[in-house]
Amino acid sequence: MLLATLGAAAAGVFSMAWGASQSLPAMALTNCDTSTAELDAQELQVVELFNQARAQSGLAPYKVSPNLNRAAAWKSADPSASGSTFSHTDSLGRMPSQRAQDCGYGGGAGENIAWGFGSAQSVVNAWLNSPGHRAAILGNYQVVGIGRIGTAWTANFGMYDDSVVAAAVAPTHTPTAIPTPSPTPIPTPPPIVPRASIPMIAAE
Repeated sequence: MLLATLGAAAAGVFSMAWGASQSLPAMALTNCDTSTAELDAQELQVVELFNQARAQSGLAPYKVSPNLNRAAAWKSADPSASGSTFSHTDSLGRMPSQRAQDCGYGGGAGENIAWGFGSAQSVVNAWLNSPGHRAAILGNYQVVGIGRIGTAWTANFGMYDDSVVAAAVAPTHTPTAIPTPSPTPIPTPPPIVPRASIPMIAAE
């Protein structure tokens, strides 16, 4: 089983510089195709376990960043997430912050990765028992994204809170029902009552 983390101090400084602006534009997606960006039950459990650890340390809970989820999912599917190429540098040569931005996140990112852990509880336990990984989990971040493919895990952390912004701009795949207009009733004209003083004619 392998664990890797970016140095918490270096990642935190880089992220802080990006996180200073709260009005960053949405980023275009570049080399970030994934079909597993939504949190599954195991990934959601990682977020819950992170927030339990943060609560015990008096820290605010993480919000979930859809863009960091996308970056984490992409990373966990990449060859660099397991085997002999296990590294924070992905197969395209990107470090976590560049990958996060390519996946739509408007700031820098810290990252924990792990390989060979079969459950959320086991990987979180391993991260929390490692000083560097624990420092990232309990760091001065606001949002998190989690990706798991098999036994490869990625947690991306960010200081720029795009949890509401990303949800607001993300396309909803629920079609909006278009109301069927009710037919406008056509009023019945009042009957014409002939008067003796007005001659009536009939067309043939």
